[in-house]
Amino acid sequence: MSAHLAKWAVIVGLIAPAATSGQTDTTGPWDSWERAEILHLIDALPVIDEATSFYGRMFESADSNGDDRVSAREATLFQRALFASMDYDNDTLLTVNEFTAVDFGESYEAARLNRQDEVQAVLEAYFEEMDRNDDDTVTSGEHTLVFLNEFRSADRDGDSGLSQDEFISSMPIFARLSEALGW
Repeated sequence: MSAHLAKWAVIVGLIAPAATSGQTDTTGPWDSWERAEILHLIDALPVIDEATSFYGRMFESADSNGDDRVSAREATLFQRALFASMDYDNDTLLTVNEFTAVDFGESYEAARLNRQDEVQAVLEAYFEEMDRNDDDTVTSGEHTLVFLNEFRSADRDGDSGLSQDEFISSMPIFARLSEALGW
């Protein structure tokens, strides 16, 4: 059972008895600590779904032939499209402002948890790593080099392709953003 379904099972298991017993006490059959924990879990569910959904849509975009794997060729095509979508002024260079303006699915959670500064710091540090020649811009070549190196390191089973799990859980930018958000 996925963590998402497990959380729903816990929530339904605690709420359903009170709802079906005709009980009108809104605190339910649990103490305030348990109720706070349940509300925290409920509050977290849409965020988990939003991030997974966003990264999943990115995976689906990269998987152009729909075989549930992203090949190196598909990754290269996806990287080029991603770079072009971030290059707002079409000068074939990314600035830190263009890169940090991209929402990798984390903005809602960052705002909710008041962690915008942590997320901004991760994005700026990542940009600096991509800027191999320290000229405060990232060329398509620099972006390609980093992206394909990350693709190779994310390929945990060595089959020259990424499953959705490898794509979401092993790409360093996603991992760093998740850590900054406490996911």
